[in-house]
Amino acid sequence: MRRRARRDGTNAGSLVVTIFGDLIVPRGGVAAYATLAAIAGMLGVNDSQLRTALSRLVAEGWLEPRRAGKRAFYALAPEGAARTREAARRIYAVPEAKRAGPWRVAIFPPMPARVAARRPFEWIGFASAGPTTMIHPDADPDALASVLASLPDDRRPAIVAGPAAPEGPARALIARAWDLPGLGRAWSDLARRLAPAGPGPRDPERCLRARLILIHEFRRLALRDPGLPAGLLPRDWPGTRARARLAGRYRALLAASEAWLDAHGAGPDGKLPRADKSLRRRFAAGHMSQVGLQKRSKP
Repeated sequence: MRRRARRDGTNAGSLVVTIFGDLIVPRGGVAAYATLAAIAGMLGVNDSQLRTALSRLVAEGWLEPRRAGKRAFYALAPEGAARTREAARRIYAVPEAKRAGPWRVAIFPPMPARVAARRPFEWIGFASAGPTTMIHPDADPDALASVLASLPDDRRPAIVAGPAAPEGPARALIARAWDLPGLGRAWSDLARRLAPAGPGPRDPERCLRARLILIHEFRRLALRDPGLPAGLLPRDWPGTRARARLAGRYRALLAASEAWLDAHGAGPDGKLPRADKSLRRRFAAGHMSQVGLQKRSKP
């Protein structure tokens, strides 16, 4: 997977977002520039590339710079923190076998800024059903509420909720709105590359690097997936298998990679704080490396 990341030309800004979401958020959300440089450097991002990426993320509202004397730090800005929370719901969750929820239709006012208003809904899995309409068969209510609250009144769509259509028409509508064959091929490719392997690395730096490559590639695909109800997905959906395999790899790397952050991570008060409970809840794997993680996590 590391070779693939190099071949795809990992974007420095996207990688920084992954670093914050996966490594820094559970430890208080603020990291020293030196820590970010050390982590990004593990994947070949040099100082100039990192500084450029950080500047762009600040300008785009993802991050905010901070200083303590001569030391530079970066933290998620409010907008970046909100985006990261929404992404985490989709990246680290284990889809439920059975889900029940009403279809939601977002009806946008006809206005020049409609494209920008629709983008946050694409982010949480809605698909276009017309020039002013987007749909989702089971949108996450918390994510939807957060997106609506982030929009000004003149860009906020009306949300209409109703019971699901019969399975046949529902599947036909989903086939038109989402590219499930293409998404399924992408999940199958990831599952194939995550085929069960022997013991992974145990060196903390190698584990941290492997964890970042793993979650960075997975993140891009997980955020493309609209999170449709399991009952409306094709039989033997490859995304389920890929997520299970990724969760196993992630668990295997977690304790050692956290040891690197314990030893080398720096925040405003010196070392990075210990990871909070959100780390243990990822992929709903309460058993993940419990012995190692409980020693590092807050009670």
